[in-house]
Amino acid sequence: RLIFIAFLLGSLWARGQDLMNGIIKEWPMPGAKWSYCVSDRPGNGIIVNYAYIRDTVIDLINWQIIEKIEKSNKSIPVLITRWSNDSVYHIVNDKKYLLFSYNVKKDDEYVIFRSGGSGIIGLPTDSACSSKMNLKVINKSEVVLNTFTLNSWDIQDLDFNVLYNYSEPMVYTLIERLGVINNFHFINPNEFNGTCSLISEIIEFKLIEYSDNNFYYKSTDECLGVGLSDDINEIPVIIYPNPTKGILQIDCPLSSQLINITIYSQLGQIILQKRVDQNSLNIDLMNFPDGLYFINIEHQKNELTYFKTFKIIKNEK
Repeated sequence: RLIFIAFLLGSLWARGQDLMNGIIKEWPMPGAKWSYCVSDRPGNGIIVNYAYIRDTVIDLINWQIIEKIEKSNKSIPVLITRWSNDSVYHIVNDKKYLLFSYNVKKDDEYVIFRSGGSGIIGLPTDSACSSKMNLKVINKSEVVLNTFTLNSWDIQDLDFNVLYNYSEPMVYTLIERLGVINNFHFINPNEFNGTCSLISEIIEFKLIEYSDNNFYYKSTDECLGVGLSDDINEIPVIIYPNPTKGILQIDCPLSSQLINITIYSQLGQIILQKRVDQNSLNIDLMNFPDGLYFINIEHQKNELTYFKTFKIIKNEK
C-alpha cells in the first residue's frame, strides 16, 4: 500500500511539473484563449475571440465549454469538448463524437461532424449539407513554437470538393495545444440548422493569437483591414436557396437597406453588379454556368455600412 501511495504521489508530482513546463498533451489547456482573424472578403478582417473558461457535467462526466467572447464580454457557448485517450470528443445531438485525435498518423482516415452540434438551445446541432466530415491525414510533422516542440497534422476534408463544387483541396492544420489554426476546430460555429452553407460563409478564418496558463503564441500573419461591423453575426442578411438552380433571394430586415450587389466568379471576375435601394431582391443566375460564385452584399443599417460575402453554388442538376 505504501508503495502504491508513493507511486501515486510521484505521478501527481510529475504531472504537476509537466503542467508547469507546459508539456501535458491535452485539449483545451487550462486558461486557453484563441483569437481568429475572420474575413468576409480580402482585406476586411475582424478579430473573433474564443476562450475555455468553464466546465459542465453531463452524465456524471466533466466536459469543457469553449465560448465565443463578445465585445460586451458576453460569452456564447459554441463547443462542448472532452479530452480522453489522446483524443478530443464533442457533443452532437446529445451524443459523443470524435472531434480530433493526437493518435493519428499519415494516411489515417476518420469521421467527425461538420458543425458545432453543441446541443444547447439556439445553437447549431447539425449540418444541413452533410452531417459527417470525412478526414484524411496527409502529413504529420513537428513545429517549434516558443521553444516548445509540438506535433502538427495536415488534414484534408475528403468531401469538400464534391459537396461544394470547389476546385482546390480543403486542408486544415491541427497543432497540439492550439487546435486547428485555419478554421474553428474543423467546425462552423456560425452555421445554423436548415441552411446548406460552406464550412464558413467567409473567405478567411485563421488563428492570430493563442495563449493558455503556460504558453503564448502569436502568428506572424496580420489580420488585414478593420471591418465596419464588430461581429460577423450582426450582419442581418439572408440569401437562399444555396445551392441554387439559378434564382437567388436576398433579404435583409426592414430596418436595413441593400445598396450594392456584386457577384464574382471563382476566378475573381465580376459577372454582375447592381445598385439597389430596397431590402429584398431576386438575382437571376440562370444564364451563368454551374459552379462556385462569391456574392458581395453591401447594406446600411442605422447609418452604418456593412459588408458580407456569401459563397454560392449554382447547380441546375
